[in-house]
Amino acid sequence: MAAMACYTATIIVKCFSHMRAKPSPPPLGAALIDPTADEAPSDATPPLRYTDIGYAAFGSAGAWFVTVQMHVTLVLVGTIYHMLASENIIQVLADHGVEFSQLQAVLIVAAVVWLHVFLKTLSEVAALSYFNISVNVVLLVIVLIEALTHQPAEPPTYKWFNTDGVLNFGGAFASFGFAFGVHPVLPSVYATMRTPSQYNTMVILTFVGVMCFYLPMACIGYGVYGDALVSGVPIYKVDELGELPAVQVVIVLLSIHLLCSYPIVLNPPELAFEKLWEPELEKTTSTILPADTPPPPTSCLDRFRMAAARYPLLLRVVCRSGFVGFTTIVSATVPKNKFGPFLDLVSSITSTFTVFILPVVFFVKLVGVRNIPSIELAWIVAILVVSCVGAVFGTIEALNDLFNLKLGS
Repeated sequence: MAAMACYTATIIVKCFSHMRAKPSPPPLGAALIDPTADEAPSDATPPLRYTDIGYAAFGSAGAWFVTVQMHVTLVLVGTIYHMLASENIIQVLADHGVEFSQLQAVLIVAAVVWLHVFLKTLSEVAALSYFNISVNVVLLVIVLIEALTHQPAEPPTYKWFNTDGVLNFGGAFASFGFAFGVHPVLPSVYATMRTPSQYNTMVILTFVGVMCFYLPMACIGYGVYGDALVSGVPIYKVDELGELPAVQVVIVLLSIHLLCSYPIVLNPPELAFEKLWEPELEKTTSTILPADTPPPPTSCLDRFRMAAARYPLLLRVVCRSGFVGFTTIVSATVPKNKFGPFLDLVSSITSTFTVFILPVVFFVKLVGVRNIPSIELAWIVAILVVSCVGAVFGTIEALNDLFNLKLGS
């Protein structure tokens, strides 16, 4: 899967050389497609956005499909961060004799992450990424050391081959696919590189680095604990590890990491939603009367728009509070034991498309089947088949586990 994701990451940039003569998306909806841009790029500007690739391949439908996938992915990832931080709070406090309900923990996290409504742009929260990567390194080292030095009381059992059916394959594909969901931001990374020719090298080294995190954790974790590990449940939640002081410190740091990552992933969809109001704000701003003149009768919606034109912070707080409210409701509604299936469902319906399916579909459409070498075309077909099977059956298994259904059985 790492090789598949690495290949699709490289062909995203290859698509640009086959779409230079094609126009960028029209201004209609440009704010939602690219919330960081004040206006759609001109025809003379090389398109360097994921949505531009979708537009070049399939017109407005392609651009909007990519846009919806990207923003839905980020909102649901923020929801996952909210859920996991809440579970960590419950676990740490329970180990110290303090019992918190799921709703209480969710509301505490909501109160903390709500403060991000006062941050305007991504640049104001991007510095948090340095802290986040540091926490991940510390987590990896401590968990591996503690796992090797604290063997389980009972000998572990292993299942070397899973013969339970294609539904389990879909769930596994979704779980691992979530680890490689960086593709929507790669065009922006490429556009800001000082040496774009080093893009492929950067991508390869990035995925090698990702595997340096995941492979040791997966191999050593399963080697030590075997089938005690459950899909969708972090290794540090295994009883033998979760009670160790060093691991609890890491859990606290990881919770801080999740709280810091929450505004990073929600910032793009929040900006996109706020940008949708700007045309209306411009229209209403021109009709605002002097402060000493009573305003004409308007609807409640128009009054809000006029107030937002005068007080942009009001718009930001109201809109972003709505996003926090959404993640809070979902986090409080999904039971703790359903976190794994919920994670698989999010990955199946979002990351699988943006990471595996859309890049190869756009690449084939823009380049043309006859212009792709047969070996590479076979690899593309394999990626497409495996990804579609994983997405379909991953969704079915996740729905079965979430709602106790028997689809596909």
